[in-house]
Amino acid sequence: MTKRRWNSPVDLRLVFCLGLVGALLPHLFNLGRVEAAAPPVLRGSRFELVDDSGKLRAVLECGAAMQPRLRMLSPEGNAAIDIGLTGAGSSYANFNSADGSPRVAMKMGFGEKPVILMGDRDSPTKLILGAVQPDAIDPNLDTWAPEFNQPPPNYRAVAGVVATLGYKGKPIHGSVLVKDAQGHTLVFGDDRASQ
Repeated sequence: MTKRRWNSPVDLRLVFCLGLVGALLPHLFNLGRVEAAAPPVLRGSRFELVDDSGKLRAVLECGAAMQPRLRMLSPEGNAAIDIGLTGAGSSYANFNSADGSPRVAMKMGFGEKPVILMGDRDSPTKLILGAVQPDAIDPNLDTWAPEFNQPPPNYRAVAGVVATLGYKGKPIHGSVLVKDAQGHTLVFGDDRASQ
């Protein structure tokens, strides 16, 4: 048996063309496919979003407490939405009117329990819904309520429905509190001792 040698010019051209087709073949099948480029990573301590006129409309930054914060600004430049973390690391979200006055505030209160505050131009806390903030911090306290308050300067509750969900092993109980026209608080239910 004789061995064939690939040394003629025709043979070398044939080998070259076959090699070229073999190398290009995988790329020919991927012609319609576009590979997505990995997005670049942007790093910084403050990012600003401006509108077409160059006015600042949103800011993402680490605030004074070194916690992340996102503020979306009204056309007047006031914080209409403010979302972030407090210095203690608890989350909050504030929704304000165009002039920047508070309307709805959601936060984690005492013991990481949620609280929602709602109001208007006269009073930012006309309605408080969620865990009741105690005057004296007590980890055993688990009281929840919708509470309606007077506008400033009083900020006193005028009505509320309170539920205490097991305080120091006591059973669940609830009550309704209403302040009459003379300023006396009337309590109906289990919490008569708290008047």
